[in-house]
Amino acid sequence: MGSNNTKINSRANAVATAWTNLATGDSFAGLTLQQYTQLVSGLQSQSAHIQNVQAQYVGANKLNDEMHQRLNGSTQAVVNAVRADLAKHGPDSPLYKTMGYVPKSERASGLTRKATATATGTTTGTASVPATATSGSVKN
Repeated sequence: MGSNNTKINSRANAVATAWTNLATGDSFAGLTLQQYTQLVSGLQSQSAHIQNVQAQYVGANKLNDEMHQRLNGSTQAVVNAVRADLAKHGPDSPLYKTMGYVPKSERASGLTRKATATATGTTTGTASVPATATSGSVKN
């Protein structure tokens, strides 16, 4: 949409320039040259206003990101202080758990046991054994 608007602005400026230089006293489409130039300048001021609002938006987003970073740092500092305060709270306290963290006593060991894989790619706990023996392997 931006390239179309650029073409419209460029064409409008060319029309206004030509009208100013070659037919100042004439009116077209019910508009005088002064009314037309007011439309062009109104659009230019609106575009400038939009650019200002966009700049404010970018600045506000940057400030928002910086505030999130500061808040994250402060949150980590508070949580670390709770963990470090062994006399009142510590890493095993209800406060630490209520803050959304896993207390030390409830942490999993991290040990995992991998299941064995079969020829078909599925995992089971036992190896698969063929149901029937092949010919020549059974002695009578």
